[in-house]
Amino acid sequence: MSLRLVSSKAAALVAAAYLASASASEPQQQACQAEDGRCHSSVAEDEFGAGLSLLMTGAGSKGRDRVAGAEATGTNGTAATCNEMRFQGLCYRTCTDMGEMEPRHSPSNCGGVNNYNFIQRCEEDGSFTAGSGSAPGLSGRPMGGCFGDESALEVSPDAPNMCTMDCKDGAPSTSVSGNERALCCADGKSTPQAIRLEEELVCSCSLGKTPPFRWMPEPMGVLRTPISTPCNTVCNDASAWLMHDNIAYCCPENKKPTVNRKLSGLDYTTQCSCEA
Repeated sequence: MSLRLVSSKAAALVAAAYLASASASEPQQQACQAEDGRCHSSVAEDEFGAGLSLLMTGAGSKGRDRVAGAEATGTNGTAATCNEMRFQGLCYRTCTDMGEMEPRHSPSNCGGVNNYNFIQRCEEDGSFTAGSGSAPGLSGRPMGGCFGDESALEVSPDAPNMCTMDCKDGAPSTSVSGNERALCCADGKSTPQAIRLEEELVCSCSLGKTPPFRWMPEPMGVLRTPISTPCNTVCNDASAWLMHDNIAYCCPENKKPTVNRKLSGLDYTTQCSCEA
């Protein structure tokens, strides 16, 4: 065997030993075992996230939890984007975007409910980060502004016409047994149609649209709610309300409503109930 061949084999053995040693000394990353795929970050990242103030001071700062934009939508019926509002000089994710009641009273208070999970800001990619707000104009925000828009927080004149107990002066009204208050339509002009089906109030208002065929019934905005503790819309006198499709829903004692859209032909139907 030649000296050159021995030297080549020796070099190969030394290289293999070095690579094995480097691989053994490198820390192994454990697979995420959490059911939702969200695992705790490293100790250094946790300490960094815990030390964040409510003001995000760095363009690349990261909070403790970041959620993808596809999960960043609340239950308000809006598109899957992340929207902020300016509150006390900083940008925070809107309460409506999180599926919580309006208005925001503090960085951690939505609709009178205090929860530190409500302290969130949006990211440029449509995700959101918990733990802090952001100064306007940072991290891709428009100059002096915040991400997204606040339009979902406002009652829209183009929203479906729904039954309400906040009747305008002179508005046509109706009533059903078991419900003490008169029922009107949000536009103040349409005549509501209300019936009681066992323990449920079903109230309808015209959407002001013509059906595609003459034989089809007029499209209606339909509210279905328990007769004993009915949801209300418009909510002029409420101190907390939930926005859904630019319609305000509220409950007695400022309890949180649960609102779900129901498919029912040409009608716009929502099922609303108040938390116990």
